[in-house]
Amino acid sequence: MKEDRVCIFGIDEHNICIRPDMYPGMSEEYAIENNIKPFNEIELNLTPSSNLNPPHTEDMQINKHYPPVFIRTLSDEEKKEFLKSILDSSVEDIFGAEIYENQYLNEGEGNRSLGTIKAKDILFVDYSPKREGKFNYRITFQDQRCVEYNLPVTDLAFRYCCDNMRKENIYTNAIGFQLKCTFEKALVFLRIGLARSFKNRHYLQISGVYTFPDYLDRINDVYERKEEKQHPSGSKSEKEKQQIQESIPEISKEKEDAKDNIGLKILSLIETLNFHMGRSFLASILTGSKSRKLIEQNIDKLEQYGILKGYTRKEAINVIDQIINKDYLTIKQSDTSYFPRPLLYLTDSGKKALEEKEEIELELPVSTEHRTGVSRNPELLNELKSWRGKVVEEENLPAYCIFHDTTLIEISNSMPSSKEDLMNIRGFGKKRIEKYGNGVLEIIREHKSTGKNIISHNEIVFEKKDKTSKSKPSHVWELGESNNPAVIPELIDYTKSKNANERRLAASALGKLSMFKPEIYEAVLALIVLLGDDKPQVRQYALKALGEIADPKAKSYIEELLSDEKEYNRKSARSALQKIDGIKNKIS
Repeated sequence: MKEDRVCIFGIDEHNICIRPDMYPGMSEEYAIENNIKPFNEIELNLTPSSNLNPPHTEDMQINKHYPPVFIRTLSDEEKKEFLKSILDSSVEDIFGAEIYENQYLNEGEGNRSLGTIKAKDILFVDYSPKREGKFNYRITFQDQRCVEYNLPVTDLAFRYCCDNMRKENIYTNAIGFQLKCTFEKALVFLRIGLARSFKNRHYLQISGVYTFPDYLDRINDVYERKEEKQHPSGSKSEKEKQQIQESIPEISKEKEDAKDNIGLKILSLIETLNFHMGRSFLASILTGSKSRKLIEQNIDKLEQYGILKGYTRKEAINVIDQIINKDYLTIKQSDTSYFPRPLLYLTDSGKKALEEKEEIELELPVSTEHRTGVSRNPELLNELKSWRGKVVEEENLPAYCIFHDTTLIEISNSMPSSKEDLMNIRGFGKKRIEKYGNGVLEIIREHKSTGKNIISHNEIVFEKKDKTSKSKPSHVWELGESNNPAVIPELIDYTKSKNANERRLAASALGKLSMFKPEIYEAVLALIVLLGDDKPQVRQYALKALGEIADPKAKSYIEELLSDEKEYNRKSARSALQKIDGIKNKIS
C-alpha cells in the first residue's frame, strides 16, 4: 500500500489466490467506484503478469478496456464458509518457506505470498503514536500451531476503524484494548501477505482482518452512523434517514452482563492503563463516575467504565478488596516524594489469571451498607486488631492492606490451628501465610490457653444494622457465611427465586455449607434444577456447590454441562466430577 494505492486479494473460480492490479497501481478511488470491496463477487478480465518473481506469484493485470462488473455481496454465513474453504493450517504453510524471526522471508524463497489463517488467540492489539501524524497498527496473535507473530496491519478497514475511534477522543491505548476484547469474543480470520522486497527480504503483514461477529459492525459503524445521525446525507430518502436514526445502537446497552467474570475485567483495566491508581479512583471508574478527571482522560470511553454502575462506591471497593484478598492485586506505596499514596499493582497471580483467562469468583453484591460482621469471639478479634495495628505501624500501610476486618472476623470465628487451616480463610494467600501466618497462629494459641471457647454455630453470626434497609442478596450471602446448617432450608427456597442474583448467591452459599452432612443433601435436588438455569453464572455456582457436596447422584446431570456454551462452566463441570470421583475412590 503506497500513497492512495491499494492491494487487492481475491479467489478465482478455480479457488486459486490472485492479486488483481493495474498499471501504475489500483487507487482506492477506483476500487470504491467499481464496488471492489471485501466479499463482493466481481467479474474481471484478467491476464497473468509478465513479471512474476517468487514468492509474489499471484499478480494478475486488470484489462482496463473491460470495466469490472459487480455481481453480488456474500451473506454473513457465506463469508464465513468461504473463509473456511480457503484456510491454511498455519502461517508457515502459506508460504512453503522458512520464516526468519517470525517476521520475513528471504527474497526468491517461497511459492506464494498470500494466504488466510484462523487465529487461535489474539494476544495484543497495538494502536499507538509512532511519530507525528503516524500510528502503529499491529496485532500480536497465535496461529493454530500456537506460533506467535507480531505483524503490522495494512487492512484499510482496520486502520479506518482505529482512526475513527481516535477521532471520537478515545484514548489510543483504550482503542487497542477495546479491539482486543472484541476479537476475543469472535471467530477471527487473518489474511497474511508478504510486502515487496526490502533489503532482499519480504516482510509479513496482515492485509485482512475478518471476524464473526463483524468487529466493524460492533465498533466502527457505531461512530460512522453517529456522525451520520447528526448530519444525514441530503441525497438519502426520508426512509433511509429514518433507518439511520433507528440503527444507532445505544453503546451502554451493548455492554455485557457486568457480573460475567468481572474480576478479570478489573485486572485487564489495571493492565491497560499506563498509570497506577488507588482503590477509590478505581471504584470511581467501575461505578461510572462523571467526574471531570475521568472524562478529560477519556477513561469514560473504556469498556470497563461503569461495569458496576448501580453499586455504591463502598460496594465497588468491597469488590476490589476481594480481588486484593485473593492475591490478584497488591497495594504498594507510590515512590513519588511529593504525594506518596497507596496504589494498586498486579501480582504474579493477577498476571497469570489474565494470561490464562482464569475465572475469578467474587460475591456480588456484597453491600457494606447493609451488613455488619460480628465476631463470636470479640476478645480474640480485639487481640487480632491490636496485632494488626502494630504491623500497620511497622510497615507504614493502611490496615486493610494487612487484613480486611472480614478476614479477622473469620479468623476469630474459626480459630485455625495450622497454616493449612489458614489456607481455607478468604484473604489468606501463600504470601500472606508466609508473612503473617506465624503471628496470627501465636495469638490464637495464646487466646486458647485462657480457656475461652468459641460459641457454637447455632449462635448469631451477623448483626443487622437496620432490618428495613437490608437487601435480600446481602441476606443470602450472610446465610452462606453463617456456618449454620439450620439455614439450609431457607437457602433452598432462595434457589427458586425469580431474581437471578439470589439464585446464584443461594447456590454459592449452599456450597459453603457442604461440610454439614447429611443436612446438605437436602439441597442436591434444588442445585440440580439450577443446572438448567438460563443464566450461565447461576449454572456455574450450582456446579461448584455440587462439586463441594460430592453426591454421586448428581454426576449424570453434571456430565450434561461438559458441553455448556461457557468455557468456565465446562471447567466447573470437570472439576465437580473430579471431586465426586475422588470421594468415590476414597470410599472404595
